[in-house]
Amino acid sequence: ILRRKLQPQVAVIDGVIPVYAGIGVSPTRSATPVNLSQQIVAARELGADGFLLFSLTQFTRDMLPAIAQGATATPVTIAPHHRQPVTAVFRYPDAMEGAPERTYGPDAALTVGVRLGAGDDGVAAMALQTFVMPAAGGEAVALDDEITIKRDSYSGRVGLDLSPGIYQVIVQGRAEMANGPGRERGREFYQRSRPLNILSREQADELLGLLEPPVFETDGTHVGVVSRGYGSESITRALESVAGIEVQAVHQVTSDFLTACDVVILPQPHAGAEALDVAAIGALREFVRDGGGLLMTHNSVGMKGHPVLAPEIARGEEVPVRETTVVVAADHAISAGMNVGDSFTHSYYDHVALIAAEGATVVVRNQAGQGVVACGAVGNGRCVAWGMATALGDGDAEVVPTGGEALLLTNAVRWLTGGQ
Repeated sequence: ILRRKLQPQVAVIDGVIPVYAGIGVSPTRSATPVNLSQQIVAARELGADGFLLFSLTQFTRDMLPAIAQGATATPVTIAPHHRQPVTAVFRYPDAMEGAPERTYGPDAALTVGVRLGAGDDGVAAMALQTFVMPAAGGEAVALDDEITIKRDSYSGRVGLDLSPGIYQVIVQGRAEMANGPGRERGREFYQRSRPLNILSREQADELLGLLEPPVFETDGTHVGVVSRGYGSESITRALESVAGIEVQAVHQVTSDFLTACDVVILPQPHAGAEALDVAAIGALREFVRDGGGLLMTHNSVGMKGHPVLAPEIARGEEVPVRETTVVVAADHAISAGMNVGDSFTHSYYDHVALIAAEGATVVVRNQAGQGVVACGAVGNGRCVAWGMATALGDGDAEVVPTGGEALLLTNAVRWLTGGQ
């Protein structure tokens, strides 16, 4: 959960200002020093500059001596938000094809550029040295000898030969100030690069596999589930057990990846409302107009900044409804096996209420009468707006859907292929 929520935030900030990861500590969240330390390490590897613990109860205080033996054992003399005497800009080599920024294969020869410049108080000279260290924390290894320069800027390059892992380049030293505080004695600085992820051979091969469109091997209904979404894996597991349906992951929302599918399921993306760019939105719309079926879950129906992919069917209300009981509202192929008025409980603690378009069929409503599942034709294809976060449970953990939620999901997939 921490990774899913923190990663897009760090990416958006992109090093402009420090990011401190908020970590909840209670008897039910980060309940042990080991678990808390794991979350601190994960936050560092994602590029967070620090962390905050909330709240500072006695329960939290009792953990501090334990994490001080590991995750926070190294003293910090310069906090990331402190003003430093020099600024730093790091320049990174291009990432491996198809990989996130600063992600490299196991055989990559890396050279990172470093430029230091004077801060507001001016610099007359500086002594500096470059290191590399695991982003999670640990021993810093010197990449060169300390040098002293009699000027207010520095440009250099460092070569890296690293085993698989996540690292940061560190430039630290002391600046002789031209003006302001510390002019007499100099001021220390400590600048870090963004994390560099060196993949193992197995990780690189797995990443290359994400560049390949899905390949279906049977004559059944071909269902593509967009990966990296809330519930993607558990929706896949649920449908894999249904006769006549073959499920594959869709790792990129492009026409090349969608064309092999009869039905595409778009769970709410981990990356948030910016996950789908204009090209991806266009590819999904074209897929449906040409005869494909599309099911969108939770925020993906179009709310909280997520694009409204099927305005002909529905969009979401901006405030989710914190209820778990919903009611079958129409006799439809999607509700086959249940009667109008039957109720069932969905797995997640809330759902998105729908504003259904004229002509759409509302199959499921909540107890206040608002739509939760709506469907209809779009061009030559069909769409289902599915306001439930199916396959998501407590704490955003994935769960395989059961009961009425599972039944309607299977029915919806069959209806999306043209079944009545």
